[in-house]
Amino acid sequence: MGSWNDLRRTTTCTIVLAVLAGPTAWGETPGSKGSASLPQFVLADPNGKKHASSELLKGGLVLVVTAPTYHTEKAQRAWGDLLPAAKPKGKGRLVFLEDMTASSFKGTARKQMRKEFQEGMPPLLLLDEDGHVRTALGAPKDETWILAFDAGGQQRLVEKGAPSAAAAKRLWAAAQK
Repeated sequence: MGSWNDLRRTTTCTIVLAVLAGPTAWGETPGSKGSASLPQFVLADPNGKKHASSELLKGGLVLVVTAPTYHTEKAQRAWGDLLPAAKPKGKGRLVFLEDMTASSFKGTARKQMRKEFQEGMPPLLLLDEDGHVRTALGAPKDETWILAFDAGGQQRLVEKGAPSAAAAKRLWAAAQK
């Protein structure tokens, strides 16, 4: 049987390895598991028009994965201001994907989205009615995540932190790779 120091070293190494293998840190590219791909999906906008994931990728995609809840509203509005301001002209697409399962006031949220949504005007708003796309992307129900995908559908960057102009620029740069 090993000594207390051997056990302590082994435990410390195990914890360090678990932390290093954990989820992607804020503002970092996907880790050692390789780049994730944008899952294939077809979702409706607030007017009911269907949009396929494959049509969103031309020129890169910045995807804001969130939910219509009071908890996420502040981050949504901040990203909604910062991302369009940082977007290179004519490059990429900005899409907000709303996980409707997280909302306890879905009817009110849908009504407000239909009122504010302007078809053909960025950003595109998609409703993830059953939360399957959010789940496939690995985003938790109670957080706003922003993911950058290149034109080939490979995930290049994940932002999970507070909205910032620097993060918005990093996301668009990653989507252009």
